[in-house]
Amino acid sequence: MDGPALSDGANSELAERLVTTVRKMTGECRQRGVPYGTHAAFYSSLGIPAVVFGPGAIEQAHTANEWIPLDQLQQAADILYHFIKTWRPL
Repeated sequence: MDGPALSDGANSELAERLVTTVRKMTGECRQRGVPYGTHAAFYSSLGIPAVVFGPGAIEQAHTANEWIPLDQLQQAADILYHFIKTWRPL
């Protein structure tokens, strides 16, 4: 699959806000680029800030036996809830 890259330029402020939330809740967070496709790049190319975030390991994503630990799912839900609850427009 070929597609546009998800640029840091238009998305850095949103990404930093999410990183700040994750660090507050977990004590750590790694922000990094990844070598796979995502629809987020298409939203970003239209001027809509976008980031990719979620639980689980990419090696298991979209496989016949895809799964994620329930504690990771709960943690991701808690992080997103806090992120949205404290949201301020960019």
